[in-house]
Amino acid sequence: MRRQRWLAIWLVDWPIQRLRHSRQNADSRLCEPTIDVTPDNRSRDSAAESPILIWHEDPRHGRRVLVACRACRGAGIRREMPLHEALSLLPDPASIVQRHEPDADRRALAHLADELLIEISPLVAIEPSPGRSNWAGIAYRHSEILLVNVTGIGDWFGTETAVIEATRQLLARHGLRAAMAIADTAAAAWGMVRFGREETLIVTPGETADAINRLPVRSLRITNETAHQLHRLGIETVGQLRRLPRSGLATRLGSDLVRRIDQIIGTTEEPLVMHHTEPEDVAICELEYPTTDKDILQHRIALLIDDVAVRLAARVRGALRLSCRLDLLENHPPRRIDVGLFAPTADADHLKRLMATSIDGKQLAAMVNRITVAVDLSGPLQQFQTTLFDGTSTSDIGDRRKIARLIETVANRLGHDAVVGVVPTEHPRPESAYVLKPLAGRGDNPLLRRGGAGRGNASRGGSKPALKSPRRSVAQPAIGPLPSDPLRRPLNLYQPPVLIKVSESKGDGGIEEVHFVTDAKNNASEVRPTRTYRVLRCWGPERIENRTPSVGREVRDYYRVEIEGGGWLWLFRHWRHGDRENWFLHGRFG
Repeated sequence: MRRQRWLAIWLVDWPIQRLRHSRQNADSRLCEPTIDVTPDNRSRDSAAESPILIWHEDPRHGRRVLVACRACRGAGIRREMPLHEALSLLPDPASIVQRHEPDADRRALAHLADELLIEISPLVAIEPSPGRSNWAGIAYRHSEILLVNVTGIGDWFGTETAVIEATRQLLARHGLRAAMAIADTAAAAWGMVRFGREETLIVTPGETADAINRLPVRSLRITNETAHQLHRLGIETVGQLRRLPRSGLATRLGSDLVRRIDQIIGTTEEPLVMHHTEPEDVAICELEYPTTDKDILQHRIALLIDDVAVRLAARVRGALRLSCRLDLLENHPPRRIDVGLFAPTADADHLKRLMATSIDGKQLAAMVNRITVAVDLSGPLQQFQTTLFDGTSTSDIGDRRKIARLIETVANRLGHDAVVGVVPTEHPRPESAYVLKPLAGRGDNPLLRRGGAGRGNASRGGSKPALKSPRRSVAQPAIGPLPSDPLRRPLNLYQPPVLIKVSESKGDGGIEEVHFVTDAKNNASEVRPTRTYRVLRCWGPERIENRTPSVGREVRDYYRVEIEGGGWLWLFRHWRHGDRENWFLHGRFG
């Protein structure tokens, strides 16, 4: 079973960030497109950075400060301070003082979760509520953390660091900032992001149990009473708590503490309610006579899809993700069927065929008494100009629609992750110069953009091709490949690159022999393991450089070589700061 990975996104001081973002959006809609440098205009432009104080109504103590921005805290304003005292300490006459709007916070957080569902992961949960009393170390009860299941998502983006960077870019589009952490459990990621000292933290898979030992016991989401008892016993960290006999914890401190320990280390799975987007269009049918007859169900579903498609077409929108919910009798959980599409469509017949294919073969545990068809994600219908001005012919449009229908049909039969597209990245390493992403059911499909997303190759980033090779085989000199050479890049790459040994000429440093030292499963069928091949010709080097904070400077010098027997290989010499040089086989031609 694959190890779970969770990303926790803490939107620090979420009520303030949400209010500032909403005011910026309102100002951008109301401002006139003119330039004015008067003092009044400058003060209006800087209103977005004005200090913000948010208060709430306490039933027993009246109006109290709920959360204050950094500038207000620097002026001495603290949480639960009486509002009249806080007003006298405001650092700026233009400070914004507003009552807390929990419903607006929840709606904005749900909207942000909707975007994460589309761009990052299909499994997003909003931080659960602490219940009647606050958790220890948490000042207020409203949610401001999103928990994202990123199991396997790092493979799509290349690395988990790339997942965090993509999330940070999404937040930056809305002017939001967040601390983020990735760990093996949702509880550990929550504790790391809340009580860790780093703004971004990625715990290596399998090392979460050791990493949480440094966290305070408050990171377990326990009550203030339990935290106070642990403090009296001298227990300050999770590591100290885990060293205590487990048998006595439940009897002395309660079973909830033991459950929280099991959740943070992954012994017990934590139940989380996944967030679902609010459907953009819904059609509901109540069955007068519950049934399991597939023909009747298909007929009712087809009528609902017709109803939804008419409303979509009226708004010039098309469905990208369609769902059908079947409510069952006898207290059985509802059955949900999802259909993802490659391109927006309001074609009712096509939607009905896809839904019928998805429902076919599904077993129902009880009779259905209610059917709900919903459009969870839609997009604008694409309009193609068929005149001579843009060069788009009717046959081209037909081909595009046929390809889209093929992708949607296969994806809904085999699963959305079974049909993927190649999206170039900016990473300089050839093996990381692309990512594979599902084509169906996404709102940001890069292959839908006019003109495509560009083509990537191994010379991206810091690659510097050499037109003439300074290193030549002792057998025969050669001119290096040009950028237009179709054999400049191999057709097959090894993942990961295969470690080899290379013999170089003492005179000019050319490559004389290639010796394979790895097992047979890593090598091509025509290249035998533990065998030495004589090099007939070689081209290179072509350098690719990369520099990261964790690794430092990394250099690869690539060579294309022809070995005896007619084989063509792609080799590189690898050098990294603080490490010795190694040679690797990265690909083969043909």
